[in-house]
Amino acid sequence: MEERIKKIIAIDKEAINYQRIKKDLIKSKKQDIEREIKETIKENKRLIEDEKQKIREEEMASAREEAARIKERAEKRLQEDRDLFSKIKEELEVSVFKKLIEDFQEV
Repeated sequence: MEERIKKIIAIDKEAINYQRIKKDLIKSKKQDIEREIKETIKENKRLIEDEKQKIREEEMASAREEAARIKERAEKRLQEDRDLFSKIKEELEVSVFKKLIEDFQEV
């Protein structure tokens, strides 16, 4: 009988030890999973920020390209206006010169 009680106590101690080990393993696994989740969230946030930065850079590049196109069109238009002004000025000078010649011939 005493031998049986010793065996039962030993089995109980083993069961308690097993439960403790099981509890520690579960706790450890839970901590590993929580750590992995935190790392995944942190990595996802970093990836999102990287993607936002990439989008901002692409938008800036697009804006720069658009500004360059607008500047190019403005410079082209300015040159066209200068050419037109020069042509009008030249025609006016010729017209004034012709008028002076006509006036001089009349005198």
